[in-house]
Amino acid sequence: MHKYRPEIDGLRAVAVIAVLLFHAQLGLPGGYVGVDVFFVISGFLITALILKAIRSGEFRSLDFWERRVRRIAPAMVVTVLAIVVAAWFIYLPNDYQRVGNAVVAQSAFISNVYHWKASGYFGPGVDTLPLLHTWSLAVEEQFYIILPLILIGIAKWKPQWLNGFLIAIFIGSLALGLIGTPKNPDAAFYLLPTRAWELLMGSLLAIYPQIGKNAAKGVRELIGWLGLGAIALSIFTFDAQTPFPGYAALLPCLGSAAFIWANTEGLTSSGKLLALSPAVFVGKISYSLYLIHWPVLVFTLYWHRDEMTLERKLFTVGLILALSVLSWAIVETPIRKRQILKGRKPLFAGAFGAIALLAVLGLAIRFKHGFPSRFDAQVLKYSDARSDVGFLSDLSVADAQEGKFKSIGAESGPVVCMVWGDSHAMAITPAVDLLCKENKVKGLQATHAETSPILDFVPKGKFSLRSDAPAFNEAVVNYAVSHRIKFIVMTGVWANYQVEPNFEQGLIKTVQTLKNGGVTPVIMADVALQKEDVPWLLARAALRKEDPSKIGVTIQSQTERNTEADRVFAKLSALGAKIVQPGDRLIDKSGLWRAEYDGVSMYRDASHLSVQGAYYLKPLFQPMFAEISQTHTTP
Repeated sequence: MHKYRPEIDGLRAVAVIAVLLFHAQLGLPGGYVGVDVFFVISGFLITALILKAIRSGEFRSLDFWERRVRRIAPAMVVTVLAIVVAAWFIYLPNDYQRVGNAVVAQSAFISNVYHWKASGYFGPGVDTLPLLHTWSLAVEEQFYIILPLILIGIAKWKPQWLNGFLIAIFIGSLALGLIGTPKNPDAAFYLLPTRAWELLMGSLLAIYPQIGKNAAKGVRELIGWLGLGAIALSIFTFDAQTPFPGYAALLPCLGSAAFIWANTEGLTSSGKLLALSPAVFVGKISYSLYLIHWPVLVFTLYWHRDEMTLERKLFTVGLILALSVLSWAIVETPIRKRQILKGRKPLFAGAFGAIALLAVLGLAIRFKHGFPSRFDAQVLKYSDARSDVGFLSDLSVADAQEGKFKSIGAESGPVVCMVWGDSHAMAITPAVDLLCKENKVKGLQATHAETSPILDFVPKGKFSLRSDAPAFNEAVVNYAVSHRIKFIVMTGVWANYQVEPNFEQGLIKTVQTLKNGGVTPVIMADVALQKEDVPWLLARAALRKEDPSKIGVTIQSQTERNTEADRVFAKLSALGAKIVQPGDRLIDKSGLWRAEYDGVSMYRDASHLSVQGAYYLKPLFQPMFAEISQTHTTP
């Protein structure tokens, strides 16, 4: 049972290639389950190793940890150090600061906890986190710390309880994972309590080696292929929308366990397939390959995010494979085989010193705010646009119903206008706020994230809104009418809302209700969706000495994206609504919807205006304030 099993290295190859191709966006939408395959393998091998040593009376904690350090630390330290150095040259300060945070977390073996708090695995911005993948290594490291303590303690005091205790932990962890996935998917994804069952599934294989020992060859053949089939089914049919881990994780884990079991008493045909030398070799380099693949992809994406052709992806994969072989040959193998750092003391001293150094580097990056002095002023100006945010007022329904809106504009004077809508309405509020101040009047901000400014609008498509959006919108309109607000600026992600069948009907009702109540609706078309995060695009252009005025999207792309909304806006104009087109300010003579003017980023990400971008659109709203000044005398 404890002899070398080449088919397990082959299974590692399946796991790591699945993860690599998934992350490289080269197919395999469920390739992330390769991590689950790794968990089962690790649980099986580590438990078998510890139990063999305990039962023979030869288990020594220092021996165990020496093997773990030789296996894990060298490639990890070199990879993390390379990440710190590489990111120094290309990462913007706020991104580099996050790298520093992640380095500290990895040094403390809590990378999974850090990334749970900082980001979801499938969330936006994860492709700028070069240490994201170390969450799974942290889970394994935590397991390696706890499992020996459990096995040694129980084996010493109540050996007859060992199997039952591990089964109980397995069931408890599985239950936590099944219950936790729908309730808190990020925690269930990242944390050991909801993932331990996957490693323990491998452990149970190790503590029950006799199960099926005399199974017929045909049964083992069938189980082996069913196991590989379950893994393949997961890889090809799961995707980022699959609730995970939850019940879905059972498929690749059971498949892995089935394959390992089927080949325990000798290789089946499925085992012989994965025991072929190419698969075994990839399995041997799988640790280095896993460590290296994600940061190389992340750095490539960071510099070429909008330029990732198939050729570039394939080149990057080739580079990853080459670097992985080098890491395995000159970093992993010499230390694991005691060709260098032969003694335990120099090994532990070197590992501790290297990890401490990484922690210090991470802390320095964190507390130096990503070392902004690395870049010139213009690069930093563009980069800082990410934080050029204001008026992020997300009111509750109760606030709206009680008229507790956020005041904007002058400190005193009449309330003449409101801004109403979702986060895109929050983004335009600075322009209205500034105009209110200039005209010595007040305004109100009535914004609610994921809420379209449309009465009785409940989307049935994939762009769902908050369930309380209709009540919020009704309260806003009632307030505007009852308090004789002069005009109300409405905007949102119209491209998402226009696909709903009640979009036109709802907007017409909204405009008519406001007009009948004496309120002028001012509907702003949405700003263009840019190709990528604009501050990053502009900062990269500055680093490359490229012309930032060439960064943007064509007017055609915006027109195509908002065809239905523009058609409805034309109807609303005839009903008395005023339509504001931000493109009148942001589209240049060549038809490019620009992301930058006069050295200033118009956006804080790919779709939201920066505060400076909102100010740039201020002239579009001046006619409304001019009308007010003609009809109203400020007391």
